[in-house]
Amino acid sequence: MRLKKGIISLLPLVFLLLLGTSAVEGNDLEYREAVFARVTDGGRMVHVDNADFRRGDKVNLVLLNVGPFTLGNDGKHKFDLDLFVKDSAGQVVLNEPGLLGDQGHTFLENGIAPSLTGIFTSHVGLRAGKYQMTVVIRDLVGDGILKVTRAFTLNAQLSFSKAVFARKKDGGTLDIIDNPVFMRGEVVHLILFNVGTFAAGENGENWFDIHMLVTNPSGKTVLDQKNLLGEKGRGVLEKNIA
Repeated sequence: MRLKKGIISLLPLVFLLLLGTSAVEGNDLEYREAVFARVTDGGRMVHVDNADFRRGDKVNLVLLNVGPFTLGNDGKHKFDLDLFVKDSAGQVVLNEPGLLGDQGHTFLENGIAPSLTGIFTSHVGLRAGKYQMTVVIRDLVGDGILKVTRAFTLNAQLSFSKAVFARKKDGGTLDIIDNPVFMRGEVVHLILFNVGTFAAGENGENWFDIHMLVTNPSGKTVLDQKNLLGEKGRGVLEKNIA
């Protein structure tokens, strides 16, 4: 599994939240805060509550105001980032040293990097549960080093982008309706869009099913049907999304 390289960000982050006590080892290098974040579809980085991610998410651990780094003879600073991830059993699922490369050879005002980010690209093949991410920052001019370890969760919860009611037209097509009022005897359709992320088996095949439950205004169950898809729920989904 390849990892997108660590990122030096000079943009201000929209959150400043300390997530518990840091595990820090090193000499001279310090940081102000560490936060977990995800990037929205619009490209904005936002804080993730309780370090809770879905399988398939990119897990970002952002260190704020890291330094001070030693200035080199060329008038620039030089540093690098190593990233390690372990699962709940202590097994290493990612070991990526030296992620910054040339990005870590630059001039920093007052020797401080506004933010350094370790990025772990998770996938649906990983088990749901607790993981540990360790970011190591190394000053390649001086001898400073910083190690920060934080725990995060990958959960198996499915999500969807939108849910709408619909009724079938005379021609057989479904017509989405804004006001979900139906006549008795009508077939009620509830459509979920972009459902996932589903896990894939060793052969790359997804397998899922539908359980439908309907209750009346008094709370009495009037319909309880399970395993509605059967073999129709087996197949390969693009990006593991239905």
